[in-house]
Amino acid sequence: MLSENDHCLFFWDDKLLTQQKDLNCVIPLGEVKHDTCLGITQENYYFLGNFENKTIYVVNLHSSIKINTHHLFLPARDLLTTVEGERSKLILRAKQLINWHRSSLYCGSCGSPTTISSIEIAKICTHCQKIIYPASFPAVIVLIEHGDKILLARSPHFPKGVYSTLAGFVEAGESCEEAVKREVLEEVGIIVKDLKYFGSQSWPFPNSFMVGFKAHYESGQMCINDKELEDAQWFSREALPNLPPPASIARHMIDSFLVKNNLNSAQN
Repeated sequence: MLSENDHCLFFWDDKLLTQQKDLNCVIPLGEVKHDTCLGITQENYYFLGNFENKTIYVVNLHSSIKINTHHLFLPARDLLTTVEGERSKLILRAKQLINWHRSSLYCGSCGSPTTISSIEIAKICTHCQKIIYPASFPAVIVLIEHGDKILLARSPHFPKGVYSTLAGFVEAGESCEEAVKREVLEEVGIIVKDLKYFGSQSWPFPNSFMVGFKAHYESGQMCINDKELEDAQWFSREALPNLPPPASIARHMIDSFLVKNNLNSAQN
């Protein structure tokens, strides 16, 4: 059970409880304790880890709680535009566990209710004893360079004006490298070369495990797949559009390209 020394991230729907401070929103790990909300049971909170000498849990609320004027619920994804570092990782991990909790209330094999394991982050079917772990679906994301420009695209699902790197899920039987080349060809009609691994990131929108690459343009005329993208363009370092949140691997790749050229994207 939770103790008085434990601290929580509270989720209601897909929104996270935050605190308003000096016109900025912060995640109140130290200020909000589990007793802020009544009715929390073992079935709706999960251990996240230790942070700043605090034991942190994520709590899935079934309804909005009464909060004071200094607190409000905001979409977790929106907070990533201002929260960076280890706190952003806590949000990402918490959101993934909340997603998993909501999608695993019942066993996918026999349909019986599940219960939380007492020894690991998992659920157990109460009937067939199947163990259900949080799932991550492999996806690739790629920053393509061509001379002094990079290729950025806009999905209709992005916030207004935001462009990002190309990305897509890995299909059955594919390697990550094969998925990069296929996705790029399908979405913008060009061929890339010189793929180089950049890094990886769990990204719970919805439940992706992003594997990042850098690549160079090889050949082909850009032809945008309008079923996937609204727009795609080659952008110079000096004329970048609005970029993804600082906590995202897409932004990390873009910033690494700029740093390499003694620039940064702080203005975005």
